[in-house]
Amino acid sequence: KKIIFVLVVWLMFLIPFLILASHFKNSVKSMAMTTSLYKIDMLTSNVSWHASSLLELNYNVFNDFNKKNFSSKDIIEFLKSKKGSIMREFVIYDLNMKKIFGSGFTENSSYKEIIDVIKKTDMPSGIVEYPDDKPADLVVGRKIGNFYVLYRCDLGYLISKIMMIVSKIDGIFYIVDEDFNIIYDSSNEYLVNVDKKISPEIKKTIEENIKNSRFSYRGILTINSNDFLFSTYNIENTKWWAISILNTSQVNDPILSNWVFKVVVIGIILMLIFSYITLLVGRKLIC
Repeated sequence: KKIIFVLVVWLMFLIPFLILASHFKNSVKSMAMTTSLYKIDMLTSNVSWHASSLLELNYNVFNDFNKKNFSSKDIIEFLKSKKGSIMREFVIYDLNMKKIFGSGFTENSSYKEIIDVIKKTDMPSGIVEYPDDKPADLVVGRKIGNFYVLYRCDLGYLISKIMMIVSKIDGIFYIVDEDFNIIYDSSNEYLVNVDKKISPEIKKTIEENIKNSRFSYRGILTINSNDFLFSTYNIENTKWWAISILNTSQVNDPILSNWVFKVVVIGIILMLIFSYITLLVGRKLIC
């Protein structure tokens, strides 16, 4: 009878406690989700800023070209001095698209589109190329005085810097171009599958951002019936996007989880102790 009494009292307290503990656990899970989303959003923003800075400092080869009166020879000599591990090849045209100089630059019909954009906007333009056996190349075109210049850069340097930043990221990090081709994928699947594309759900979300002139977004995105924490930022001065995704099933805060477990276990033990104390107090009062 004593044991039954203690168990009955214990269960009376235990059932509502476990209901409250379940809500408590869900609240802690929600806190972990919010914290994880904030972390990947900060990382995505940070990588976006670093990528934009690296492109300006290392891939804008004319950022220190400050001659006011110059000839094609001056541009050729300047670009030759810039050739190295990043900028490898270049070609120069006059305003009539007559080639003045080409340094190993393989011509492509898409390069005419770059020049057409420059003519319309008077702004630098470029495309990303995807060789099968090496990191992507960036082909940049711009008008310098009375000349059009195209130069090809190896994006391996940019990718190596980004790899260092995202090396310990939870989930997967992408950089995609304006056509949603993958420039970088932290899971490295893009190295063995150059035709890999990001999921349609991510593409649709970014297209909505572009349509609504939004340059960043974070939230929960459903991909193939699974929920993911999602963050994306436009890389400034480009049409590229930095993207982070993390499956919500991977979200875990070991410190909070251990704390919740300890609180629940201690609560269950304390209720058992107080149930026994209730028996002792009841016997004293009744007898």
